Amino acid sequence: MNHRSHAVQLASLPSMGTQPAYIEGLIRQIWPHRAEEIYSLFVNGGSDIDAATDHPFVVTLDGEPIGITGFYKYDGRDVGLCWHGIIPAHRGKGLSRAAFAQVRALAADTYQTATDIIELIPSDKEQDLSPYFRNLGFAHHGEVATFDYLPKGPEWRVYRAPLV
Repeated sequence: MNHRSHAVQLASLPSMGTQPAYIEGLIRQIWPHRAEEIYSLFVNGGSDIDAATDHPFVVTLDGEPIGITGFYKYDGRDVGLCWHGIIPAHRGKGLSRAAFAQVRALAADTYQTATDIIELIPSDKEQDLSPYFRNLGFAHHGEVATFDYLPKGPEWRVYRAPLV
């Protein structure tokens, strides 16, 4: 399944299990400090991953893999954004925004009763990450995630953007 917008395309990935050969390298470029952990989740899944509701995509530009994005069923009302990142060589060109617009539309089509798309940001990374997600239209209104599967330590803040 391919989706096109502004030369950026999304192509479906397996929600877990065997991944295309380039995925590990892509993950290492996008999230170098968490690459092992994230790649393991792509292959093995995790306690918080319900493969039936997980929709990961590779982001391509003119056929070249440049990023990863996706969405999942967050709760009874909303969807969550996951794995949203572009390799450093292609940042600052509006490609993340174009990929987000596509994943947002796909999530709205898939979960038609959902009202918001969610991004969980740990409080210890909020200063670094919140400007990026605010530029995509997310805002934090004081809500904190309390799921047992979230790594302990930081408070996980719920950022929301309208799905449609």
